[in-house]
Amino acid sequence: MHWPSLVAGAFSLSLAAFAAAAAEPELTILFHVRPPYSELGAPAGVKGLLVAPVVRAMDQAQISAHWIEMPPARQTEEIRRAHEPVCGLGWFKRPEREDFAFFVGPIYEDRPSVVVARKDDPRFKPPATLQQIFSDPGAKLIIKTGYSYGPVIDAWLQRQQPDTEESAGSNEAILNMIANNRRDYTIMAAEEADYLLARNAPLGFALQAVELSDAPAGEQRYLMCSKATPADAIAALNAALTEPANW
Repeated sequence: MHWPSLVAGAFSLSLAAFAAAAAEPELTILFHVRPPYSELGAPAGVKGLLVAPVVRAMDQAQISAHWIEMPPARQTEEIRRAHEPVCGLGWFKRPEREDFAFFVGPIYEDRPSVVVARKDDPRFKPPATLQQIFSDPGAKLIIKTGYSYGPVIDAWLQRQQPDTEESAGSNEAILNMIANNRRDYTIMAAEEADYLLARNAPLGFALQAVELSDAPAGEQRYLMCSKATPADAIAALNAALTEPANW
């Protein structure tokens, strides 16, 4: 088993050429800490829902992983530069991104998005629809700056324009704002909501994740790779990821 090694902090992308190297080829994987999708942890140095299928696929393809922690905006810059074979973990496929990157996978399919709100707020009792919540002028939404919630929800946000505040803070900070009555609700991946509410007892006591009857199906996540990534490495990973055992 070829477990990945974690290098956090200073960024270096000095890789030996794939074709010339006598040893097993190596590919740099960029990630940011976003549990339960990806986080630091033993035994591989990095773990999570998105990490496990990539580790299995790279093992099968006989490619070693060199893991580097990096914010999403910097990941995009490095992939766009295309100076080295490098991939970002868990990106949604978008036409504007396909202009500068190859997409490998999918590696994971999200569950449908949920709304997280206070348990004592009667506006968010199931069954609920997101479009109905957006139409309530008194319901104050908070979302993460720069995040996409998928084409369907993004279009609803643009069309209905609910009372919205953006935050660059963590998801946990956003949930604390809702618990403290500073905003009313947020949209979140079901996986993240379950993880955070289970891990933080006060938040779990105050808040609930509300399933939405009109929530679109969860999107698929990919490795977003620079166009310097060799075609044979991409083909080998795609072949490995088509096997159900690697999901």
